[in-house]
Amino acid sequence: LDNDSFATDSSTSTASSDSNDGDNTGTAETSDNVYETNQSLDMYLGMHYPHSTTVASHDHESVPPILPHENAPHYGLFFPQRVAQLLTRLVGEQEGSENSAPTKRAALDVGCAVGGASFELAKEFDHVDAFDYSATFVQVAKEMQQQRPQQDRDRHGKAITFRVPIEGDIYKDVRAVHDKDVTSEIQSRVNFFRGNACEMDQMQDQGIL
Repeated sequence: LDNDSFATDSSTSTASSDSNDGDNTGTAETSDNVYETNQSLDMYLGMHYPHSTTVASHDHESVPPILPHENAPHYGLFFPQRVAQLLTRLVGEQEGSENSAPTKRAALDVGCAVGGASFELAKEFDHVDAFDYSATFVQVAKEMQQQRPQQDRDRHGKAITFRVPIEGDIYKDVRAVHDKDVTSEIQSRVNFFRGNACEMDQMQDQGIL
């Protein structure tokens, strides 16, 4: 769905688990590859998980959503989900024009980034293969796959946090949260892995796709 997997730099980095409060920050080390940097990861998490909430000083505090104000660019943040919804509508229209629909449907998300569109596709498809060239993006997508539905921590109590710019050098910490419709069953339908969109023929020959 995205073109992110066409990055050509071979340098990779996995998500870091260091944090002052024990949370998994989901941030990457500095890299020559723009898709392996903290800044890119923060931007993609914000775009793919718009239901994320700002981090309160205490876990029991009520926290506002990532974009609480009325004129926020909500359509921009929900772009991955809307693209996935467009695809599912087109598939539904095509199946409706045929005599019989397949018993099992599968989708392929090329350049899945951090997985927002992949989980949206999994709401309608039985299985979703999702890959990206960025090792950091794929690692964080897998961590979001372990996130408990409608909560900001995974089954081990860890959270994925990222930063959003407020003004100048002022940033706000945000915990990545799934859309309320992303259940554990939907999460289990996605297979995330690292791959190069320019080598799909080889992946198919190897049985990866």
